[in-house]
Amino acid sequence: MHGTRGESAEGIDLIEKANALEPYNQPVIVALIRLYREQGRQDKAIGLIETALKKAPESAELKLGLAQLLAESGQNEKVEALLRDVVAQYPEQQAYKLALGRYLLANGQEKEALDLAKGILKANPDQTEAMELAGLAEQIMGDSAAALQRFDRLVALNPENARNHVLLARSLVASGRIDDAIASLRESIRLNDEYNNARAILARLLAEKGQTKEADDLLVELESRLGATPDFLELKAEIFLRLGEQAKAAAAMERAHAQAPTEKRALSLSQILWSIGEKEKALAALEGMETLESNLQRAQLLSQMGEKERAAQLYDAVLDKNPENPVLLNNYAWLLWEMGRTDQAFQLASKARRLAPKSASIQDTYGVISLSRGNLGQALAAHREAYSLAPDNPDIQMNLAKALLENGNKEEVQTLLADLGRKIDPARRDEVAELLKKARQ
Repeated sequence: MHGTRGESAEGIDLIEKANALEPYNQPVIVALIRLYREQGRQDKAIGLIETALKKAPESAELKLGLAQLLAESGQNEKVEALLRDVVAQYPEQQAYKLALGRYLLANGQEKEALDLAKGILKANPDQTEAMELAGLAEQIMGDSAAALQRFDRLVALNPENARNHVLLARSLVASGRIDDAIASLRESIRLNDEYNNARAILARLLAEKGQTKEADDLLVELESRLGATPDFLELKAEIFLRLGEQAKAAAAMERAHAQAPTEKRALSLSQILWSIGEKEKALAALEGMETLESNLQRAQLLSQMGEKERAAQLYDAVLDKNPENPVLLNNYAWLLWEMGRTDQAFQLASKARRLAPKSASIQDTYGVISLSRGNLGQALAAHREAYSLAPDNPDIQMNLAKALLENGNKEEVQTLLADLGRKIDPARRDEVAELLKKARQ
């Protein structure tokens, strides 16, 4: 290790001297940047490119290199500006448009990424990188049919590319064609036996379909290939969950989190531990995490453990910093309603509903609280909206039935509850029967 560091330092010293003798020689700059990055000296690398750009402001290569370094440093606004500048400077260069499109896709601007890809495809319908970008954007935007068509074409153009089969498999899953997705993943593995990502997705799908023997065999094979890395252990936990083996999932996630702690793993571990009744451990798993998501989960755990005052205090503290977060407002409103603080609950639920009117759970919360306050018309309107947004949710269906009954719509209640008894949690079937009985009176 010390020898490597010394060699890097010596290399930097020599190249810095070369740069001093012949400033802004591009091969020299590229070599220096590579060495700076290897040593984790991002600021030096960024400074070097910025200085070079003053001498060569039209260099697309330098701008793209700077964009990459800034992205690694989290300076996203500057990255986007640089990429847009390069595209404006060289509008005919498809590679630069694709670089901007990939950046936009990775940063939540899938609509513009799709427009860029479509522009390239209009000029060259079989440009595979643009086709992939368009398909990924359409998949994120929920247009599964369009994405599937793109990836089908991508496989037809290059059937020997293992990655194309994985992309197709993902779009097939989104379209509900699980068996076809499994076949596509098997083909990907046949083409590239080292494609462990395809094996991981295949293991998940097989577990979901209940093909436990093959899913277990794939896990064993992946572990022999990858070792018990945190990422593999996280995958193992996910597959155990799909197989209904929560205790094994908890053990795997605990190992993953112990090796490489992350908020995502802490949240997952907490949820798994809660599902197997390990309430105190579930709470302890979130220790040291102070993000919005971890605090939301901590508050929910406290509430479910009966420590509602502690949960309310936590919600208050988090709400001070996030006053416009609809999920936070909704969850806190529900807790306050459970605690009998109905007026305050209604205020928070109303605000959440204004901020996120297309959220079924938020409409449902507003409806429940409104009904308890005697606001029958408001409650029914909210429950109808919640049901239109999530018609397959049995809890939302039940709450709509209660609101309809309170408003005297007995025939509609009977129609609504006709098959609910088969879908709802068995513990609540008596509740369904009681509602139907009242509706028939």
